[in-house]
Amino acid sequence: MRWLAAPLLLLPLAAGAESAAGICEESAERGAVPACLMAHRADPEDIVIHRLLARALFSVRLDEDAIATYAAIAAKHPGDARPHFDHAAALTALGRHGQARPPIERALELAPADRGALEIAAIVLRALQDWPALVPVTARLAGLDDARAMFELAELLGEGKGAARDVRAALDWLARASARGHVAAMDRLAEIHANGELGQRRDAAKGRAWARRAQKARDGEE
Repeated sequence: MRWLAAPLLLLPLAAGAESAAGICEESAERGAVPACLMAHRADPEDIVIHRLLARALFSVRLDEDAIATYAAIAAKHPGDARPHFDHAAALTALGRHGQARPPIERALELAPADRGALEIAAIVLRALQDWPALVPVTARLAGLDDARAMFELAELLGEGKGAARDVRAALDWLARASARGHVAAMDRLAEIHANGELGQRRDAAKGRAWARRAQKARDGEE
């Protein structure tokens, strides 16, 4: 790795692998690359230590090295969803959505119901504007009782993005999201009824009722 300066190569392992791993775990968030490097050198097969090293690199903005480390972990553990997720999450955090797609798709192949992987996949696919692929991912999240996903699925179905336009399903998902306190879904229902959208008759009273409910939710009264 390009960051590996000569002094790091000379770091002693006198403390032993166990204590080095402990130091790495305690300080990875602060970017303790030397401690994590020591632990990884002492036990290169330990996936937890390897992940902590990647996280330490990322925390000090050694982005390319962190990405390379995450990729190496995933390559070494192809049947484990977590390394693929970590790799994709790091790439997504850097805005590299196209590069993040293969590892997040692999993570979902291995763990199709994992909420975190579905959330990263939704971010990636929305950024890439791949609506047909986004719809089923968002539907799976909505099925996990995710109110934001319910709202986003309603918007996709209401606009006919990525799937045939389904007004009834869009309204149903908006109602479900609203029942779970999603304020934007309440606002959208207020607009729909006030303006007569999505095949609904214009109903000013119903629109105002939804607007009041949204405001109460914002004020913390619901």
